[in-house]
Amino acid sequence: MNHSRRTNVTKLETLRHSAPASALSKLRPFKRPPIVPTPTPPRAQTTVLIRRAGAATPEPLPPARISDELPSPDSLLWVDIRDPGAPEFAMLNEEFDFSPLSLEDSLKQRQRPKVDEYPNYYFIVIYAPITNAKGETEMIEVDLFVGENLSSRCIQATSLQ
Repeated sequence: MNHSRRTNVTKLETLRHSAPASALSKLRPFKRPPIVPTPTPPRAQTTVLIRRAGAATPEPLPPARISDELPSPDSLLWVDIRDPGAPEFAMLNEEFDFSPLSLEDSLKQRQRPKVDEYPNYYFIVIYAPITNAKGETEMIEVDLFVGENLSSRCIQATSLQ
């Protein structure tokens, strides 16, 4: 189809004044939202307490001394790990020789409540209510390793809501 220049100009003028074209002219440039850095995951917090026979209260113990105190039959060792990561799981495996299966289960979230029996310990999964920063009650998964001459609690604070 050959159109004259005048026909093409007329068509362009008609398009320029059409409803879609006038709507496009009213659009404002898109303003990008500011870049917000992604929050860093919480760092693991490890607390080790030992209660020796005859002591009134437990005392703090450096995590590096777990191996030294573990064989002592008249003391209770408590290891509390909040938000564990790979280094904490490696420490648990090295110090307590837990089954890779129970360590894998403690790494996964949303396990069903259960008690698994292993040769030297029990692996227990329970849920506990906590109050968050907003004052709301939510449930967190608590993974416990309990056995003779060992007691370790790994809390994975992930909300179920």
